[in-house]
Amino acid sequence: MNNFTHQVVLADCAAPRRDHFRLRHQVFCQEYRFEPPEQHPEGLERDAHDTQSVHFLVGPPDPASRVATPWVGAMRLVRPAPLALPMKGVLCPDGVAAGGLDGRHRSILEVSRLLLRPEARGGRSPVMIYLLCRAAWAYAMQHGFEELYFMVTPALARFVRGQGLPLQVFAPPVDHRGVRLPCRVSTTDLGAGLRVWRGRLPGPVPATPYLSYAEHVARPEAAGFLGAGESWAVRMA
Repeated sequence: MNNFTHQVVLADCAAPRRDHFRLRHQVFCQEYRFEPPEQHPEGLERDAHDTQSVHFLVGPPDPASRVATPWVGAMRLVRPAPLALPMKGVLCPDGVAAGGLDGRHRSILEVSRLLLRPEARGGRSPVMIYLLCRAAWAYAMQHGFEELYFMVTPALARFVRGQGLPLQVFAPPVDHRGVRLPCRVSTTDLGAGLRVWRGRLPGPVPATPYLSYAEHVARPEAAGFLGAGESWAVRMA
């Protein structure tokens, strides 16, 4: 990608959260059939963990351009309470905790429901995934979370490790919508890996890891951008 064409936005009010749930329905219910469409008749894919999550979207930096170009990606970060993290139910069905999922460790987040629309896959997907990972790192840094947990396909794990992210596989693979690897990474190590990855991206990216929805609508230029090879740091609001 040679131009700054996408921005990560925090879906921190009702309208963008509905867009987030609608996009999840399109990908997870209609395309992949991971979730039964009939259980989500409003066309919004949601579950009990959404009340303890923060939600993100990726789209063009200018909101007006989404009339033709909709949101193309999404992700949620699940906080560790009041419900246990979603992956605990997959990894610990017998109630025996593994890999720091014992409920006492409150400084962790689970990266969940990360997706890209079909048109954002292929050549553009490395940039989209980088932007979403950077937003997850920035949120964890700003709010004092020390580790992030993932359930990823072996292919995605190989890809992000190849870009410099030091994911640690902490439990055996599981069959959950296909083979998934339970991974984790410290927030500090994730930041270091993202700097390596940034050096491999050819074009500019937003200087700010994510904007609030209000900032995005009112001042889409607020993010600025970083050219190829420039260093960056999270901007604390």
